[in-house]
Amino acid sequence: MQGGSFFKNSHPFGAWSEIKVKVLSYAVQDMDFSSHPYAEYRIEITKGNNKWFVHKRYNQLLAFHKWIVRNHMVDTKILPPFPEAPLFDKVLKEYEEVAEERKFLIEGYLEYLINVDEVYNSRPAQVFYEFGNLIAPENRKNVLVALPSQAFELAQVSIVWKVLTALGNNVVFATENGKKAQHEEVQYEPGNGIPEAKRFYFDLLKEQSFKEPISFKEITPGSFSGILF
Repeated sequence: MQGGSFFKNSHPFGAWSEIKVKVLSYAVQDMDFSSHPYAEYRIEITKGNNKWFVHKRYNQLLAFHKWIVRNHMVDTKILPPFPEAPLFDKVLKEYEEVAEERKFLIEGYLEYLINVDEVYNSRPAQVFYEFGNLIAPENRKNVLVALPSQAFELAQVSIVWKVLTALGNNVVFATENGKKAQHEEVQYEPGNGIPEAKRFYFDLLKEQSFKEPISFKEITPGSFSGILF
């Protein structure tokens, strides 16, 4: 596992340096979008003098693990062990015990992966670890997302928003009249859909820039590095 030589100082998230990952805590919730309890881990990531925190549910960690294996990012023979999938018939107390057992496995797994060149340099990993936190606020690019005034599917927009912000962009929403966009409410049935998409969707509904968009008349093209319609 080598770092440094693969990257240049012009890399968007800086030249490679050892990254530390620590699972600080976890919270087990009785139920949310799914039909069973779930654990959410609070994870501290340190790169040089930079430190930030991310929150990940087990399903998000599992999806990332599957992506690593499917794309052969690391030889499975040397890949650290990943905690087994949850048993959905467990009661809440047992989920807390399982979450505690997984804590150190998750910590070692995530720290090993992000210190592999190919993983560090991959866009999905940069989104997962939310590398945008390495970019100082004054250096972040502004990206405009123009939304239609008519009802539209917000789920896909929430995924785009999450990816852009995780990579260190400021997302500004705009509608024709400057009022909050009318969108179709997404009904997530327990056990169905993509866990990450559910979380992104509900997070976006609370985002201030989404609730208070600018109007199309206020758009100044030169102020944005990119515009999405």
